Amino acid sequence: MRGTGFISILVTKDPSVGLTVDDYAFNHVQSQFVEIFDIEQVEIFRGPQGTLFGKNTTGGAIAFTTIKPEVGGELAGRFEVNYGQFTSNDSDIEKFVRVNVPLGTLWHRTSDP
Repeated sequence: MRGTGFISILVTKDPSVGLTVDDYAFNHVQSQFVEIFDIEQVEIFRGPQGTLFGKNTTGGAIAFTTIKPEVGGELAGRFEVNYGQFTSNDSDIEKFVRVNVPLGTLWHRTSDP
């Protein structure tokens, strides 16, 4: 999406596109590097969105909704490992874990990006 990037080295400036994850705003330059994992829905709002999302949304907003725990569901999980090598001296390993645990009438979901 055009306008979401921010190339200024000044951390005192704010981006023009707002980013929210589960209705929590990440409207600072350094907080827009969130891991995109365990996502249920992504909504793109074009144009000024100050009425719905507050400040720093003159260029639009992106709203992420994560997957909620399954009430009454079974024990389930997801494990993902990624390995990449961009140069001969650089490598990277990423892990993503998601577990849904039923606890009687209660439920608990853990997600570790």
